[in-house]
Amino acid sequence: GDDMLYKDFQCDAFLCPAGTYHPEGAASNAGGCRPCPVEEGGGNYYLGRQSCPIRGERFVYGDVNGDGELSPREILRLIFVRTMGHTWGEKFQPWYDMDDHECDLVGVTCVGSEIARIDLSEADLCTGKEGPDAECQGIPEAIGGLSNSLEVLSIERRRTLWGTIPTEIGLLTKLRFLSFSASHPGFGTLPSQIGNLSNLRVLNLSNSRIGGTLPSELFKLKYLEKLNLSTTMIKGSIPTEFGNLVNLRECIMSRMYLTGTLPTEIGANLAAIENFEVYGNSLTGHLPSQIGYWSTLKRIDAFNNQLSGTLPEALARITPLQIVHLKRNAFTGTIPATLGLLEHLTWIDLSMNVISGTIPASLGTARSLKDLRLGGNRLHTPIPNSLCNNNVINNGRTQEFGCDAILCPVASIADYGFAVEGRPCLPCETPATTMYLGGTECSVVGMSEILAVFFDVMRGQEWDEKSKKNWGDLETHYCDWGGILCDPDTQDVISVDIPATPSS
Repeated sequence: GDDMLYKDFQCDAFLCPAGTYHPEGAASNAGGCRPCPVEEGGGNYYLGRQSCPIRGERFVYGDVNGDGELSPREILRLIFVRTMGHTWGEKFQPWYDMDDHECDLVGVTCVGSEIARIDLSEADLCTGKEGPDAECQGIPEAIGGLSNSLEVLSIERRRTLWGTIPTEIGLLTKLRFLSFSASHPGFGTLPSQIGNLSNLRVLNLSNSRIGGTLPSELFKLKYLEKLNLSTTMIKGSIPTEFGNLVNLRECIMSRMYLTGTLPTEIGANLAAIENFEVYGNSLTGHLPSQIGYWSTLKRIDAFNNQLSGTLPEALARITPLQIVHLKRNAFTGTIPATLGLLEHLTWIDLSMNVISGTIPASLGTARSLKDLRLGGNRLHTPIPNSLCNNNVINNGRTQEFGCDAILCPVASIADYGFAVEGRPCLPCETPATTMYLGGTECSVVGMSEILAVFFDVMRGQEWDEKSKKNWGDLETHYCDWGGILCDPDTQDVISVDIPATPSS
């Protein structure tokens, strides 16, 4: 602390000498006393000046030697001072001492004699005795002065870090890796200057308090390979410009505040994508069929959104696909039988949607499939024997529970819609029941719900418009549904007249 200050500045640490100035009147951790320009008509004879008589003179914070500029070594020292370096830990204390060369500092890697990497993920930034300290001023704007050499900046798991990401980050044009993951860059936004980092390959701001919207400049980073913004406070929609990230291999934007639809442009252009995670948002609309162009995709995770429409058949064209996690949405239609033809598919979770029809038998012969979760939909019998006799799927529980390990039968329930160890499918108590396979709760159902099941089983969507008029519209009495004749007094269904279709 003070001993180092006196070591660096001697008497200047008490008062700036005549002809110099400092905003505090004496040298401090912010820098040394700086010479004043010679005054017209005389000299500067006073000790401890806090400013110069000549207007326009600007004090440079962090300038230790008083030359008006910041060297790379002075920038590192300023980072240390602004983030309460005395709390970082003993091995980081040489950051303060200007006699220690920058390339010898813990957390700094040099290439030749220039700083190429800064990693402060082991430093206790901005930590006081009681936790985060308000004296912390955050990452200084001066970090932009490392633009000639810095390629990696990693400040991860530093939840006590205060301040925002400075706009000067955009000056670091050689940066290839930038991470503030699980740190606390305040409640600021992702600066638009991020778009100047034309060499950036990895951007990781996950589990931070970055807010605002996605700046359009972000999508200029055509060499970006990994983007992780999960569990941030970023909101708004995914713009069509997202498709400009043509080299993106991993996109993780989960547990944010994203709304709107998935633009079709992301499907046509992201040919290199391997991992796409957007779960835990409020996305709406369809899953674009253009994702069939993602020929390298291994995982798609859009769990817990508000996506709707049918599952695109194009999923089955993605031969490397391993994981499909689309639980808790509003998908309708049937399960594409071609999914079972994917050789590398290991995990499918389509539970808690509005999917109807039957389970394709091809899923039972999928050679790599280990987990199949379909509960909470509108599926009906039969469950294919290829699944009920499969000793690999769902941890081989079919050996104990048979078909119940795939989905609970009608009129029975389980927590996940299928039996697991210690939690078999349990029958509903009369008069409650379930209408479909894989139920998770029992309820008393009426004629409208019963007819809705009939509509699904009989492929009602294929009926002509007159026959399927009002079917499934719970606001309209079932006696007014197409082809239904009711007793005018009791409202009991007397007959159902439906068209014959090839499927039914």
